[in-house]
Amino acid sequence: MKRVVLVALAACAVCAEGKPLYVGIVDRCKGDVAAAEKTFVDNVIETGNVPFVIPRTTDTNAVDALLARADILIFQGSAFSSGRKPPQGKTVEDVRRWEIDRIAFEKLVMSRAAPRRIPVVGICRGINVINTFFGGAYTNEDYSVTNRVICHMQNKVSKKPGWQPHHEITIDRNSRLYSVLGEERVMVNSFHRTGPGVVAPGFRVVARAPDGVIEAIEGDAYPAFAFQFHPETMARHDRRFLNLFRHLPELAGLHSNAE
Repeated sequence: MKRVVLVALAACAVCAEGKPLYVGIVDRCKGDVAAAEKTFVDNVIETGNVPFVIPRTTDTNAVDALLARADILIFQGSAFSSGRKPPQGKTVEDVRRWEIDRIAFEKLVMSRAAPRRIPVVGICRGINVINTFFGGAYTNEDYSVTNRVICHMQNKVSKKPGWQPHHEITIDRNSRLYSVLGEERVMVNSFHRTGPGVVAPGFRVVARAPDGVIEAIEGDAYPAFAFQFHPETMARHDRRFLNLFRHLPELAGLHSNAE
């Protein structure tokens, strides 16, 4: 218990002194390379912090060594849809293997990060990684079907660039997300088929779409925050979303007040 408290306090001290955060971006396991979406890398650097990739591996010693350097972790989105044609030179079986490997790897990282209480932030797929690890569950609904009030896969119904907003969300005024954005209603983009159905114990919903779909959750028992939308993409065109990366520690719950 003493070790856990010291780790959390050390992370807070790093932020308070104005030193760069070391942000571990968990490998998206999409293909045969260890990768982070460039938008994550760019946003982390632009906000004065240092990104590095936590590459896919089954070696727990290697994972532990990497996590020892991380002040905070980001779980990415960007899952490869089984309905799409595999990349050139790859098969459907290759894609299935990537997904199996990714699920196992994300669970491994969370299982090694949780005892250390390393703060975690999830985006799109990442919201499900975090929520299910702590005891939540996926919904059975498909939010991407076009006959819904809101189709949450905006490229199915619009030719607008992915950074452009698609629908509104309403944010809980008593949330850390509200304390950072300072707005109760914000327009966001949308690229997801599923999402949390049952929210994990110790977590609460802090933003919803007009159709009731959960758009953000935050942990009260564990330093965690997760979005369903993609602020990393919107940040290039709307500085409010870049501000979310500037305040990752506050969102995860390390600081009680955002500046």
